[in-house]
Amino acid sequence: MSKVAIVTGAGRGIGRGIALKLAKELDYNIVVVDIDEESASSVAQEIKNVGKDAIAVKCDVSNNEDVERMVEKSFEFGEVDAVVNNAGITRDSLLLKMSEKDWDMVLNINLKALFLINKAVCSKWVSECKKIAEDLGEDRPAPSAYPKRKIVNISSIVAKGGNVGQANYVSSKAGVIGLTKTIAKEMSRYNVNCNAVQPGFIKTPMTDKMPEKIINKFIAAIPLQRMGLPEDIAGSVKFLCSPDSDYITGFSIEVDGGLDM
Repeated sequence: MSKVAIVTGAGRGIGRGIALKLAKELDYNIVVVDIDEESASSVAQEIKNVGKDAIAVKCDVSNNEDVERMVEKSFEFGEVDAVVNNAGITRDSLLLKMSEKDWDMVLNINLKALFLINKAVCSKWVSECKKIAEDLGEDRPAPSAYPKRKIVNISSIVAKGGNVGQANYVSSKAGVIGLTKTIAKEMSRYNVNCNAVQPGFIKTPMTDKMPEKIINKFIAAIPLQRMGLPEDIAGSVKFLCSPDSDYITGFSIEVDGGLDM
């Protein structure tokens, strides 16, 4: 069976960049997951155009039934070796003006979804590992007895220092770091590495809508004097999904142009 990576929020921006990078440079077939089926299908076709296989799966990542269906399709598609949890949203507002609805929506998509997806995928991986252990006649073989698997969770640089108007977003992305470290400890015995990436100010369709004056203000605060590109994030994700990172787990890479130095 072909090696497969699941990438959520892959219909545009950072997720699209990650999906294409993993297909082109790590030889993965890709499960392109997005709430927008049309954009997911477009990215899946891009991947096919570079010689790899892909399927587009529409999924509300905050809905457990949707996630279970998506994971089933992914494992039917091939041998899932990597998961990149990239889907996320913002609903910015000052704390005193933030609605409970916007708080819940951001936490559900940015954090609860990672719990649902990682749990569903890891459950399948653990079942496979138990069969391997049974075949070996060992209760708890060394992790190296199992296939190497990778999880990469996308957090944000604002998880470190907070950000005005983003109590919900910052809380969700800080939670991603804690979840990543916990999964890394729990799943290490099954040869699963779980790491995170913390993007800084990245050029995406969302930031393209910002006023130029605000963009320039952000860029002035970045030592490398430019916005990051989706490819910058994709490069770090590629590293964390590659054999080069096999001895790294529970770690977070800051990709922010020096913004948080």
